[in-house]
Amino acid sequence: DIKVDGVRGEQNLGTVSGELGTQAFDETVDVRTVSGDITVAGAGGKAAVRAESVSGTTVVNGIRGSFEGKAVSGDLKISVADASRLRLGTVSGDIRADAGLTADARVEMNTISGEIGFKIRPPVNAEFEIESFSGDIESCFGGKARATSKYGPGSELRMTQGNGSARVRVKSLSGDIEVCDR
Repeated sequence: DIKVDGVRGEQNLGTVSGELGTQAFDETVDVRTVSGDITVAGAGGKAAVRAESVSGTTVVNGIRGSFEGKAVSGDLKISVADASRLRLGTVSGDIRADAGLTADARVEMNTISGEIGFKIRPPVNAEFEIESFSGDIESCFGGKARATSKYGPGSELRMTQGNGSARVRVKSLSGDIEVCDR
């Protein structure tokens, strides 16, 4: 296990068969695990955080700015304030994200065999492209998903909320997608 507390500089941490916990201040935080969970707690700064996990859950709370997360056989659970960039991807894992988006935010979320739940803190000003090959798409913004093929599975939802300044792309091969502001 690795537990880091109070380090304000850049961090590059990794472990195999252990848990990893640290804080994010204003510098880059890059963390990786194999067979271990990751926990990153924001401390009010605006750090770029990257996390990669194989067979572990990644929990990131209270960070600001940008986050990039990848997981294989594990979930991503994140909370980001003033998110400018979010890139999240899982293979056989769910994504649960809660974020406030900057005006020019760029968001990409992809799963293979996983569900996506994305809660966006108001005000929501974004253009959305949402696709699922074999899962339901739900949005509390009033948009309704439509079939992408007359003869096979697949659905998509394209919509604009508010002024549409941020860009949000969400895709799931085999899993439901929910995008909401509550």
